[in-house]
Amino acid sequence: MLTIIATSYNHTYVAAFALIFKLEAIILLIPMALTTSMPAIIGFNYWTGHHDRVKQAYRYMFATVLIAQLVIALVLNYTVDFWANSLCQHDSVTIHLKHYLTWLPWGYIGAGCVIVYQSTLNAKDPSTPVY
Repeated sequence: MLTIIATSYNHTYVAAFALIFKLEAIILLIPMALTTSMPAIIGFNYWTGHHDRVKQAYRYMFATVLIAQLVIALVLNYTVDFWANSLCQHDSVTIHLKHYLTWLPWGYIGAGCVIVYQSTLNAKDPSTPVY
């Protein structure tokens, strides 16, 4: 659907979308890695009664995500021209990549926290549906 919308504006959006979808996986690498390990840590400690360890795991998890995503956003902010020109030499696609790399990584700071936190909710109370 996004490709159809992009092509209705300009064909260069399609190329930019393809690159952006690949970059998104790299930018969210640390939160995605934590989604596989944190539910086990949270669930085991929660159900064995070690609630202090659960709180500590949450603190470390959020600190790791915030720091990693902040570093990624800062690096991209200061090297946006380099990365945009390195990924694609087509000028109109490079402009779209510059806009993406300038603004969107800052939103991944919060998105990373949401992704990891949602993955741990079922570890604490699997009988309660998550909305």
